[in-house]
Amino acid sequence: MNGGLTWQDQKEGVIMDYLSVYEAALRVDVINDLEKSPEISKKLGGFKGRFISWCAKERTIFEADLDDEFQEFEEKYIKSRLYNTNLKLWKLISKQVFERDGFTCFYCGQYGGILEVDHYIPISK
Repeated sequence: MNGGLTWQDQKEGVIMDYLSVYEAALRVDVINDLEKSPEISKKLGGFKGRFISWCAKERTIFEADLDDEFQEFEEKYIKSRLYNTNLKLWKLISKQVFERDGFTCFYCGQYGGILEVDHYIPISK
């Protein structure tokens, strides 16, 4: 009994299981590469686990090159503003914006409730 799964569903499940095993093996390769490159490992700091997962997925498609992988990861994730946001400063700025706007939604004019800080110009620009 296959639990109501079609042959195609079963085939896709096997492929996904294979990819999971393959990615797990690639994670071990990334960890070994990082042990050989302590300078990169040190630069990663708290991003090390995420870097290992990201590299394993990248290596399912691209050839392994730790230096290139680190440069790309650093540009996309470590240096990006979303990951370098000072949370205390963000909360302070949000509070100041709410106070400035009288705790009123700019779009609909509703007072109070659940408010979120929005941007006319995205933070990334």
